[in-house]
Amino acid sequence: MNKGVYTIKCVANNKMLNLYAAGVAANGTNVVMYSSDGTAEQKWFFDGKRLRTCTNRKYCLDRYAASPYVNNADVWEANDDTNQIVVIEPFGSDGYSIKLKSLVGGNEYYLTSKGSVNGNGTDKSPDTAGNIFWATWTGNNYQKWKFTNISAPGNAVPLGLEDIDVPLPEYPAGSYWTTDGAATNAAGAKSKSFNGIQCAGFARYVYYCMWGNEYYGTQISARTLSGTAADFADIEPGARINCRSTSNNHSMILLKKDGSGVTVYDVNWDGKCGVDVRTYTYANFKTTFTNIKNTSYTPYPS
Repeated sequence: MNKGVYTIKCVANNKMLNLYAAGVAANGTNVVMYSSDGTAEQKWFFDGKRLRTCTNRKYCLDRYAASPYVNNADVWEANDDTNQIVVIEPFGSDGYSIKLKSLVGGNEYYLTSKGSVNGNGTDKSPDTAGNIFWATWTGNNYQKWKFTNISAPGNAVPLGLEDIDVPLPEYPAGSYWTTDGAATNAAGAKSKSFNGIQCAGFARYVYYCMWGNEYYGTQISARTLSGTAADFADIEPGARINCRSTSNNHSMILLKKDGSGVTVYDVNWDGKCGVDVRTYTYANFKTTFTNIKNTSYTPYPS
């Protein structure tokens, strides 16, 4: 299975692998079957080892290893090789199996669905219809999964330690960084959060997805903009930039730079937590922003 963003459907019931959450992931959030709805809770990023929820890629599919929900499937911060690293293998023409790389009590354990109804956040027993859990292989269709790739935007570039597509496929231009995926008209009312809300939270989140740490690399020295390429001379694509406009601070990710200008990826330039990709000449960037602040970070030069 190639790295990328996927929806994952159970062959037995045509329900989607779903994080039971309202736009916010946390340790222990339940994973269930649910009817297709197109939300980030039904999109998963496979990084080559883990299936990370696109609600927040900091969290990944996990086997709960303690009482009272032993072998339940939930999400947890990506820090446990034994209960999180998976092997995705083709199973004939029916789809794929998803198994833990590590053995459980000497046995291989596979992701398994129960029944065909929508699951919920609290019923975590393997006997509960709609729930997802880990079990030994039975070969039935409740352990077979169909993966559908979500293509990266046409303007995406590979960035980060693992060359992920940015803009993120789950957050293309025109989408919203909100808990319900819709525009918000009140400042921060529905904004997602990642150690901050709106543009700051989004820039930190994307930087984390690329580099594994929102403070990776080198802190950028503060500078007043000159309107020339020299403004970005030591700032690499993939940088997290915090700038000052005439009235507000604004954070963004630097996607590209060349001799004429820069392309940035951000949210809330519209005041509604909308995701956007924009290109500026260096002169226009200076017209829009007065400086780059020292709360910005650039990845180490390659």
